[in-house]
Amino acid sequence: MDNDTLTVKFYNQCDADFWNAIPGDQRYKCWGDICTTLSRQCLVNEKTKKLIYGLLSGDTSRPLGCDQDVRERSEDRKRKKISERSFMLLTARFGSTQPRKDSCYLVQQVQNLSNSIVNYDGETLSWFGGEMTMDEAEKRLEFKPDGTYLVRFSEGYAAQGGFAFSVKGVVKKKPAEGVVKKKPAEGSSSHSIYHYRILGHPETASSSNKYDAQLRLDVGGEEHELTYPNIVDFVKNRIHGHTFDGIQAEFV
Repeated sequence: MDNDTLTVKFYNQCDADFWNAIPGDQRYKCWGDICTTLSRQCLVNEKTKKLIYGLLSGDTSRPLGCDQDVRERSEDRKRKKISERSFMLLTARFGSTQPRKDSCYLVQQVQNLSNSIVNYDGETLSWFGGEMTMDEAEKRLEFKPDGTYLVRFSEGYAAQGGFAFSVKGVVKKKPAEGVVKKKPAEGSSSHSIYHYRILGHPETASSSNKYDAQLRLDVGGEEHELTYPNIVDFVKNRIHGHTFDGIQAEFV
């Protein structure tokens, strides 16, 4: 499930031009320079900037969306090196930097994700785990109630705009083809964690006047699977409250 079978690339020439216009080495750029270049062409609020930084840097030591100032000073963040591959993956998953009035699809989609993160009684609640391995997802879920789920970047199939959906529970029938089951760790509950692929079409997602990644659950019989334009709509309409092989996804 987690083998990247395709080469990651820029799907829009505007994204390659954007990257090349940032000062620095071709393979690595400083976050401060990326942020400055992005702010010149888009209106980006501070919350969205912090989330873009977290997505690019792979910082998931706290739930995505937490204020990172406590752990990392602003000046340190500005000097943080971001790889070209990380930026390619970000545009594959969230859209192009091609200017659209005072914004771009990338900023719009990350802001959409940012708006889905909820602060409840001082705790950040989000179904999104960001850059997270399968093992890390299982550690996050293993002591949670059945029906707890999260969505993360897939370690593999990234070039297909890949996300992964992980849910804890007891499957009441044979899982669909392609679903990965991991047994619980010793000392945790007896229920298992299941992983599903979410695939899309980054090569065409930013090509029209409306962003559409055509995300679908990869469970076989895909001709019957509806597609959704972005990951927030996908979770809202295809995951939350729905049943997967007998497990209802209802908690984050």
